[in-house]
Amino acid sequence: MSEFHPNRQSKVKSRLGLTKARIFESWPFLIWLGVALLGFWGYTRGTVFSRMNGAVDVYQENITPTEDGRLLKLYVQRGQYVEPGTLLAEMDTKGYRTQLAGVLQGVAANRNEEIRTLQRQELSLEKEQRDFEATLAADQGKLDPLLESRKRLLNQYGGGAASGKGGLNLNLNSLAAEKLDPLNAEIGEIQGRVPATQTNLKSVKDSLTKLEGIIADMRKAADLAAKATYETINTEVLAGLNDSERRDVTELTTFIDLCFLKTTKGGTVDKLEKEAGEYAKAGDSILRVVADPDQLVGFLPQEHTDALHVGSDVWVTPAQDRHQIFETKVVAISPRINSLADATSPLPNRRLYGRDVVIQYPRAALPAQKGGPFKLVPGQTIIIHTDKPGDIPFMNRVFHNDDINAQ
Repeated sequence: MSEFHPNRQSKVKSRLGLTKARIFESWPFLIWLGVALLGFWGYTRGTVFSRMNGAVDVYQENITPTEDGRLLKLYVQRGQYVEPGTLLAEMDTKGYRTQLAGVLQGVAANRNEEIRTLQRQELSLEKEQRDFEATLAADQGKLDPLLESRKRLLNQYGGGAASGKGGLNLNLNSLAAEKLDPLNAEIGEIQGRVPATQTNLKSVKDSLTKLEGIIADMRKAADLAAKATYETINTEVLAGLNDSERRDVTELTTFIDLCFLKTTKGGTVDKLEKEAGEYAKAGDSILRVVADPDQLVGFLPQEHTDALHVGSDVWVTPAQDRHQIFETKVVAISPRINSLADATSPLPNRRLYGRDVVIQYPRAALPAQKGGPFKLVPGQTIIIHTDKPGDIPFMNRVFHNDDINAQ
């Protein structure tokens, strides 16, 4: 009987053939070993950073007085939405207003006293003006008859038509010269004095005009200061004050301005700390306003510093509802390293080190209309993803790695 069997392998007659036969017999185990090695390589290829914890930034504005005083009025209620610059509360300004009224009345009194001094100067200048006008009139009254007398003498002695350069007849006898010399001397004296008198008169008139303008301005300033109040003080009133008075008035009006407590950023009135009529010290919180959210803040672990840059796209999901996804961008990364308590570590006093990352508030999370609800509210916990949620790399799907969710 033959020893041939269809399933029996032929005998291997060489070492190479033996090796090939063993490999062929073990190929299922080799395939599984290759798959295991590939999985191990994918698992241990390094930590993949894909998300971090964060929160919607909260800007709380504590409305506080700068000086001690009594809270006069509250103009808002808790939960009310207010625009930037809205008047929220008013401190009692009676003391400052009384001081301001005293300063303004003092200004009016000072201007009136200065007016009286200037009026005395005005009277003195008016007297000088009258004196110069009288002197000018007297000289003119003398000059005209003297000129007429000289004209008659010249005609009498023939000095009218045949006169030389000096205006006198060259053939006048000594008698004519004796009569004309004193007359010419007096005429020359008066004619020399008149221009000086006219110049002085003009100067006095100009000084009077200027002084009258100053007095008019002072009367106006005194009247404005006497009637002025905090509400009516303007540039015109301030223009009528000297430096010291302007400094006092400006200081008091500034104190009154600070008694009107306003919000700078606006938002929602979160809490009322004082009631109308209560006494508040400087720095005490009267009320608190939570501004509309305008940025998100995340914590980037130090070992993943290179994972994000300014301008990087990120996706934000609320911690309690991960079906909502908002796309936005990184606007800043803090240069300072902070530390947080590591709540995941079983060891006590363990801390995580990293940097704060500022994320732009997503446009899609803004309210549909002004004053409406925000989809991400201040203080809300969020998760910031570096990859769009749902886009998981193939290797990470096949070989799950807990490090992929490094916080």
